[in-house]
Amino acid sequence: EETEDGTNETTDDDEEIGEDNKENGDSEHLKKIEELEQEVKDMKDKYMRSLAEVDNVRNIAKRDVQNATTYASQKFAKALLDTADNLTRALEHVPRDELETNEVLKTFHEGVVMTETNLQKTFKNNGIIKFGELGDEFDPAIHEAMFQIPDPNATPNTIGQLLSCGYMFKDRVLRPAQVGTYKGE
Repeated sequence: EETEDGTNETTDDDEEIGEDNKENGDSEHLKKIEELEQEVKDMKDKYMRSLAEVDNVRNIAKRDVQNATTYASQKFAKALLDTADNLTRALEHVPRDELETNEVLKTFHEGVVMTETNLQKTFKNNGIIKFGELGDEFDPAIHEAMFQIPDPNATPNTIGQLLSCGYMFKDRVLRPAQVGTYKGE
C-alpha cells in the first residue's frame, strides 16, 4: 500500500510471503548445490576410471611390443631346428673306424662338427637352449613321451631314450624333446 509521502508500506502478510519465498529459494539453491556436487563427484570418478583405463592400455601395448621384440625371431629359430637335427644325425652316422683311414671323410666330418658347434653356439647366444638328456626326470611341459620302456631296474618316469632333443627359446618351449620313458613294474 502507498502512504501519503509516496512510499510503499508493507504489511505483515507481505513480509511472511517474502520470508517464505526466501526460504524456498534457499532450499532450492541448496538442492541445486547438492546436485552439482554429486555431478562433480561422478565426473571425477569417471575421469579417474578413464585414467586407469588409459594406463592399462598403455601397459598392455608396452608388454605386446616387448613380447614382439623378444620373440620376433622365434619362427626363424624353429625353422633352423631341423637343420641342427640333420647335422647331429650326420655326425652320429659317420663310421668312427673310417675317420682314421679316410682323410677326405675325416676333413668332411671336421667341417660338419664345426658347423654344428657354431650353430649351437649361435642358438645359445640368442637365447635358444638345447635340452633333453638320458636319465632326466620326465616333465610333460617340456618333454613329449612317445613310448614307455619296461625296465624294473630303471628309475620310473625318467628318460630312457632320446628321439630328438628339445629347445627352449627364452622362457618358452620352442620344441619339446621327444623321448621314451622308463615305466616301473
